Amino acid sequence: MRESASQRTRNREFLRRRRPALNTMFAPESIALIGATEAPGSVGGVLLENLKSYRGLVYRVNLRRHSVLGLPAFPKIGAIPSRVDLAIIATPAATVPDAVQECALIEEIDFNPLLASPRGAIALKVRMTLCDPHQPAVSRPKLVIRPYPTQYLHAWKLADETPVTIRPIRPEDESLMIDFHKSLSEETVHLRYFGFLKGEPW
Repeated sequence: MRESASQRTRNREFLRRRRPALNTMFAPESIALIGATEAPGSVGGVLLENLKSYRGLVYRVNLRRHSVLGLPAFPKIGAIPSRVDLAIIATPAATVPDAVQECALIEEIDFNPLLASPRGAIALKVRMTLCDPHQPAVSRPKLVIRPYPTQYLHAWKLADETPVTIRPIRPEDESLMIDFHKSLSEETVHLRYFGFLKGEPW
């Protein structure tokens, strides 16, 4: 079906209004690499190497390092003093929600499809809707992908005054949980998970 003249005009007007946003995505003047690192073979390290040919500004964001490859690094994207046109997130899955929420006024984000394997997950297609920048913060919708609940972090002391931190479990705790259960006897495992049940579950 051929496009009518009025439809072509509407399409041109739509692209004209959206051109500044498209320029920042396809021809950014500055890039923030969240998860920039010197670790060889890591996603953040490979991306940083590939960005060496980029002529614009590259801001390194790393929560645990003050510098990466001899250049200053910022703990989060909000600490960068200048405008950032494009953010690249190369961090573990558990930290992505925090990074996403810092990047823009996101109203809705949809990862579909998501390719998952034992080595990790890759979003093959992402759809994102931004809020009106003038919309009050209290009326902005909450994302389903929520940041790590830091409000539940608590410092505690054992009977012998040993300091411990009580916190919600993280995905990277999986190996620790496996090792912990391996150290328990069968009786302890039974009492831990079935001790308060009345009668045998089977």
